[in-house]
Amino acid sequence: MPRVSMPRTRSRFSNVEQDLLNLRNSNQALRQVDLLRIPAHPPLIMLGVAALSLLAACGEEREPLAQGLSASALPQDADSARGRALVVSRGCLACHAIPTVRGPSSAVGPPLGEIGSQAYLTGLLPNTPANLVRWLMDPPAINPRTAMPNVGLTQTEAQDIAAFLLSQPSAKEDR
Repeated sequence: MPRVSMPRTRSRFSNVEQDLLNLRNSNQALRQVDLLRIPAHPPLIMLGVAALSLLAACGEEREPLAQGLSASALPQDADSARGRALVVSRGCLACHAIPTVRGPSSAVGPPLGEIGSQAYLTGLLPNTPANLVRWLMDPPAINPRTAMPNVGLTQTEAQDIAAFLLSQPSAKEDR
């Protein structure tokens, strides 16, 4: 069979070459636009925001929110030695750890070693000596969902325990 050759026309190839060149340029332009577009991945964005928030919280140690909280704001007859004895006799160590009092290891309630540096009592009351006494006298009256029972403390007993708890050395002083 004889070989038939097609005539090459310059215009036909130049159109194809021009089309290919245009297509290549448009693909490069699309890639550049894609690089500028932020992908919409909400979980990843939220993870990034959370990570930045945690990093922002790092830094120098801040002063406690409840500054200058001490037993001196309680009545003069509040006695921290009596408060220590009450903590032992009323069974506070069954639920709370207090670094300066020996007793069973417990984690039912929060540790009470640095109660003076907390901003809030039970997450509801601003931490003041008066509020601490109120809380000790009748915890369920302040927070009905608390696990801490009303152990029947008098105001004088609650003031003594508050004086003892507020006289605890902070962890910073131990270092």
